[in-house]
Amino acid sequence: MKNAKDPSDSVLRVYDGKRIVNTFRAGSGLGTAADHSKGKLTKEGALHRNDCAVRKGWLPNGTYEPTSFESNRNGIIKGYAIGLPNRACHTGKHVRSALFIHSEMTKDGKQGPPKGRDSSERWEGPQDYKSEGCIKLHPDHIAWLFTHMNRHGRATSVTVR
Repeated sequence: MKNAKDPSDSVLRVYDGKRIVNTFRAGSGLGTAADHSKGKLTKEGALHRNDCAVRKGWLPNGTYEPTSFESNRNGIIKGYAIGLPNRACHTGKHVRSALFIHSEMTKDGKQGPPKGRDSSERWEGPQDYKSEGCIKLHPDHIAWLFTHMNRHGRATSVTVR
């Protein structure tokens, strides 16, 4: 569930049928609570909450059928990743692509070495919930999700709202 006040502090709920089995903090887009000025959303903050803002905004609302489940992805996104299909934003003007549920880790699902700056292969803290539009989870949480799916079956749908 998207958090309009702070997209980097949104929620991903895992269901088994109609029952919630786990809830995790998740982020989507580059927005943060700091995008507010005097209680109002700044222009940049509004852009980060716009599903048409390519590589900045959050994921478009809707139900997605996952396209892939990878535990050792080795592209820009590494490690555990659930691929999501392309989706037009709310105006239909832009189609968002390269959408995933993922974290920050190495291709084998481990944490890379500290580099003194933000690394896409290492979870440094809450700032890592920001994304270019994907759904980002803590490494332990996406690992739990894959373990759960290995025991109970893969997710058949992801609903974003």
